[in-house]
Amino acid sequence: MDEYKIKKIIEKLLSEHSNKKALIIITGGNVYSNEIFEILKKKKDIKYEYIESENSTKIIDIEKIDNIATRIEDIEKIEESIQESDFLIVPFLTRNTLSKVALGIADTKATTSIQLALMMGKKVISLDASWNPESEAAKIKKINANNAYNKMLFSYKEKAEKLGMKSIAIYDLEKEIDEIYINKTYAKEVVENDTTIVVDVSQAQYITCEDILGKDKIYLSKNQKFTDLAKEYVLEKNVKIIDNIKN
Repeated sequence: MDEYKIKKIIEKLLSEHSNKKALIIITGGNVYSNEIFEILKKKKDIKYEYIESENSTKIIDIEKIDNIATRIEDIEKIEESIQESDFLIVPFLTRNTLSKVALGIADTKATTSIQLALMMGKKVISLDASWNPESEAAKIKKINANNAYNKMLFSYKEKAEKLGMKSIAIYDLEKEIDEIYINKTYAKEVVENDTTIVVDVSQAQYITCEDILGKDKIYLSKNQKFTDLAKEYVLEKNVKIIDNIKN
């Protein structure tokens, strides 16, 4: 199949499955900022929200982000945004942020958000120009002469990728987003065609949040009890409780 046909198939899938959501994590970098925001702006059917690190406002023009995304600050809303997002984007992954992610350090709003997303199993896309010693930006600035340091950075990249954060070049960003759309579409179709949306935990004395995660109905016998976390989930997600007459 030629590239033109592939592009048309992707466009069709994107038009049929809109209303995606992404959280942008702004850290202390600005390499290719104009180009990155133009790519993101093209994806008009994505709802963007963003958070910013303490240092980012000194480096980048926040107005560029405000043109495409809604800013959030409250920690509870940040966690909610991560949960609701189809994926996260770290457009300026710095050496500092990369190393912290790889080592599991969460000491800022940005690193905490990334760690939360990884623990939730969310897809995290980062752009490599701000950390990669082999990038065009690093070569121009001549900050790639220390082989030992370069090796350390790439080891951090490998660790971060094992945790779930992918680091790519800017010219792969649009393609990566399109692939997420397609994968999400297929996953959504599988869920919608799955007849096991009702979970029966009649043999369990206590029903945990894990038992009902992602389900919209549950059979409940008179002798069963919810854990506290399961109760919160039922209320928050409006899970339907059905009396199990067999018990």
